[in-house]
Amino acid sequence: MANTFTPPVWVKAKPHASAEKQVGVSDPSARTDVINRVEKGILANLKKLINTIMDGATFDFTDLATVAALANRGITPQGVSGTPAQHGLYQENVVKAWAHVTLTTGTPSVTDSYNVTGIADGGVGAYTLTWDRDFANATYAVGGIPVETGNAYLCGTALAVGTFAYEVQLNDGTPSDKNHTVIAIGDQ
Repeated sequence: MANTFTPPVWVKAKPHASAEKQVGVSDPSARTDVINRVEKGILANLKKLINTIMDGATFDFTDLATVAALANRGITPQGVSGTPAQHGLYQENVVKAWAHVTLTTGTPSVTDSYNVTGIADGGVGAYTLTWDRDFANATYAVGGIPVETGNAYLCGTALAVGTFAYEVQLNDGTPSDKNHTVIAIGDQ
């Protein structure tokens, strides 16, 4: 005979006579009061746990705007203290800005980005990205690469807290208008 599974039928159970002993109260209204207080205590502890996880942010289960805001809250990594843990997420190793730049008839445009407000065209192959949120100093790291085939690279020309000026150059040093990407990492 093949094994068959019969799903359970859920039935709302009546209070069992031993519930009186479990709660320790014989009066039904008093028993309900005790159960409600226990449930409120559990809910209060759950709220405390969630608030702790949310780094002290107030969490109101009845406020849908708060729920939506917390659902979209970003991760706030901690600073490195000593040797970083393998695969750890720290403020220092998170990409703080990036941009995908495309060129149409020599005019650059930022087609996708994070923390970038715009790009300035400084001539053939020369560009300046403006950061939405400035870096803490001009010692952050920047990397980039042309996304088209060919022998080209990005060469930084000026690093400032609010902008990054650079050129896209062919291997022989000739400036070139090519689609490219840029990332930046550092303290903000």
